[in-house]
Amino acid sequence: VLAGSLAGGAPSRSRSTGGAAETAVVEAEAEAPPVGGRRELSTWASLVSIMASRYLLSPAIAWSLIIALRKAGFFPPVAVDPVLTFVVLLQAAMPPAQNSVIMLQVVGDKLGAKKLSRMLFMLYLLAVVPMSFLVSFFLQTASLCA
Repeated sequence: VLAGSLAGGAPSRSRSTGGAAETAVVEAEAEAPPVGGRRELSTWASLVSIMASRYLLSPAIAWSLIIALRKAGFFPPVAVDPVLTFVVLLQAAMPPAQNSVIMLQVVGDKLGAKKLSRMLFMLYLLAVVPMSFLVSFFLQTASLCA
């Protein structure tokens, strides 16, 4: 799905003629000024905000919830189940999934699916560095690594 959207040849369930008029409409919509005075974030601003939320904010919230639930007695201590702690923290920091691309393709938004798939591709490439640090931190936190 991601590769098809990157190439621009993702199948769509919309019934279209695929002619030059449709291509012109899609290009005009892409270049149209924003409705209601809203502007789109630049690609890099979007990437930075998504990365900050996925690799800083989300793990911090998960860690805080683990500590709070542990104090309340609803989450086992690390010594009892270190793998559970590791998995919960790891799930909080994983890159976003491709479900949004699929949903955009189903409704026939080829341009949106293409933009989102390119952003996800860049996120996956950039996720290598923070994920390596986070995994090593999570392994140490869960007492699975010396």
